[in-house]
Amino acid sequence: MPELRNKAGEMELYTPMFNDRSTYLITGGLGGIGFVVCQWMLEMGAKHVLLAGRSLPNPSTLSKINELNSCGANVIPVQLDVGNFSQCEKLIKTDIEKMSLPSLRGVMHAAGTLSDGLISNQEWSKLSSTFTTKVEGTLNLHKLTENLSLEHFVIFSSFSALFGPPGQCNHAAGNMFEDNFIHYRNSMGLPGTSVNWGQWGEVGVATEIDIPGINPISNLQGLKALEYALKSQRTQTAAINIKSFVILAKLLPYLSTYLDERIWTKNSGNSSIAIKSDEFWELYDSKDVLEEKAEVIKEQLRSMLRSILKLDDSDKVDDNANFQEMGVDSLMFVEIKNSLQSLMGERLIVSASTLKDCNTITILADTLVELIEGAPAGANIKPTAEEVNALIREDCQLPESIKAKEGQNAVNVGDIRTILLTGCTGTLGPYMLERLTNLAQISQVVCLMRPSKKHSMQERLNKILDEKSLLSKINLGKVRLVSGNVALEHLGLEPENWSELSQNVDAIAHCAAHVEHTDYYRKKESKSDTRAVNIGGTKNILEFACEAKLKHVFNASSIISVPNVDEEGIVVETWPNVEDMDGVTSFAYPISKHVSDLLLKEAVERGIPCKAARLPLIVGDSETGCCTIESNHLFLRYIFIMKNGIMPSVPFAIPMLPVDVCADVSTRLFFDNRESSQVYNVNHLKPDLDQEFVEVAKKFGYHIETVELSEFTKKFKETVESKDSTLSAFADLYKDEDTFLSHYSRSPVIKQWLKGNEKVFLSSKVPNIVPDFYEMQRPTMEYVYKDLMFLKGNGWFDKFGI
Repeated sequence: MPELRNKAGEMELYTPMFNDRSTYLITGGLGGIGFVVCQWMLEMGAKHVLLAGRSLPNPSTLSKINELNSCGANVIPVQLDVGNFSQCEKLIKTDIEKMSLPSLRGVMHAAGTLSDGLISNQEWSKLSSTFTTKVEGTLNLHKLTENLSLEHFVIFSSFSALFGPPGQCNHAAGNMFEDNFIHYRNSMGLPGTSVNWGQWGEVGVATEIDIPGINPISNLQGLKALEYALKSQRTQTAAINIKSFVILAKLLPYLSTYLDERIWTKNSGNSSIAIKSDEFWELYDSKDVLEEKAEVIKEQLRSMLRSILKLDDSDKVDDNANFQEMGVDSLMFVEIKNSLQSLMGERLIVSASTLKDCNTITILADTLVELIEGAPAGANIKPTAEEVNALIREDCQLPESIKAKEGQNAVNVGDIRTILLTGCTGTLGPYMLERLTNLAQISQVVCLMRPSKKHSMQERLNKILDEKSLLSKINLGKVRLVSGNVALEHLGLEPENWSELSQNVDAIAHCAAHVEHTDYYRKKESKSDTRAVNIGGTKNILEFACEAKLKHVFNASSIISVPNVDEEGIVVETWPNVEDMDGVTSFAYPISKHVSDLLLKEAVERGIPCKAARLPLIVGDSETGCCTIESNHLFLRYIFIMKNGIMPSVPFAIPMLPVDVCADVSTRLFFDNRESSQVYNVNHLKPDLDQEFVEVAKKFGYHIETVELSEFTKKFKETVESKDSTLSAFADLYKDEDTFLSHYSRSPVIKQWLKGNEKVFLSSKVPNIVPDFYEMQRPTMEYVYKDLMFLKGNGWFDKFGI
């Protein structure tokens, strides 16, 4: 109840939720929801909490409990079957006193057991397993506490007690008992609160379940609802995030009896879809351009969605909105598939597996065009997750011929004299060339360069080195240029060069890469796309590494290829497993780097010495800020933000290091002679929050407002449509909120960073070889500011109209 307290000399009204002079019991406390509630109770004033569960806590939960107790809490896990009266009696009547705990003042009954099945398949064993926890457990707790001065007696019930979903008759009955029992307790003058929970989306047993018409509850929403129910003295409260009663009614036919008639009438309607196939094909075949053909399909899809979702004809349907977020469930998607089959007729068979990952109108329309027309050259149509996983497994197969041959031995790292460098005109390559030519042990750096009709190889290289102020720092007497291409067989070398270099080169510094952030991972005929260069190039390099004599391979990889963290929440710093990228992304660049690391791992097992440096986002020179803007997503994004005055509030970090630092650290790692094969995470330890760019923008005279992601993506779409966007080339990354979030803030790595894990980007290997690695790092926004100053000084601000 509300109380008065003295705060800073003034009396104020407040409602104390819990206190440190009482003990609180949470049944089901070792489960996801129960533990979240425990943490919340401690924040709200509790200290002594018993977490009861059928089993003892696992090591992860026990570690979390120890962490809470180290901060002053007294959280005690206990093994308890709440449906067993004698066990409950021993805990409440005996053990609490034995443990020298304060009196029990609150009960949170969050235990529950699911045993779903249609009523025709139900048996007493299934009913009793649910009833034991819900019915017997509630009665046991009531009988043993009815004479205690409880502050709280809270039942965690379910929305199943209200709506009776199919297959949950036992669960619905058990929760219905709990709801009514709370009303009975209140009639006796005893405290009692029942909360009919909807689906919790972050913790609990239902996180992976898709319930049509219902959005999951976040932990924050759930705790706010619980606080509201307790403070408002409500006997029973339903906490459900219902997205659409109409969609929910497809699962629960009797739902209309619970709704106001006006609401039901407004949301009901006829879902029939009438489409004439002949008219569709006549219109489709009249279009010559693929984009126009896709637009014909999009218009039909919009009509289907308006009908299925009961939208008015005037309601706009967003082509890039996620179907699930629009309210399309699995049954509705089947309805869409069937309607599409009627539309296509005999000309095209539409299968559910083909359309499985098509989650927007745009993706679905593009996929259908591809199926109708055949995959056009260069088409960037999103593949399904199954297609991506299958292609990863196909691409990571290293030809059997690529292995260390009998009698082959690579020279010691300290004896490397001739080194082949790929990517010498790219981002990292010129700086690697500068480092390599200044190593005393290196006598020659052979640069593999693609030929050009406009300029000679020497002219091109000199121009790039001069632009980066590196020309005077490089010992050109050690540099030899050869024409070739990593994506081609035998590296595109002339036969005599292939033979001669195979015998004379001691090591390969492989820095060539194709970086296209919106390119999807799929098979193409091109020899210059992401997959051909990054994966095909790595295979060709490994073939060269064991031709004639064995050579060391130094590979510039990317930290973006590592989606996982270890048990301590640190980015994994070992060779990858093939399944690590399953379901993570469909974009080609991170997958190609992942596959390249897999190929190196296999090569190491076959006796080829390989090292990989996983680099973060590479930014400009640490001293000059010299960088390029073309296709540079980071700086084009920041220019867009300054130009439009808004940036998304979604918190995430972008680890980055200057290009010269990356080259210096990579060289030191590669030429360390303690290990011949290893993988290193070369990462920034403490990257700044992306929103700190607001302060950088102020230095250039721009005020930036942080806005919801939906507002940012809306502005982005408007500028792209008006052809006035610096980010047009990256449209696929911003086409909807789900794509943006999956690319930036949903990875386990970023989640660990958001939790405040300061070790998430820590390397256990690099500091052993480069002791000053972390000391040489500066705040990432300092790098951003220096690079933007360079771009401004070179006229790029004027070119972009800022």
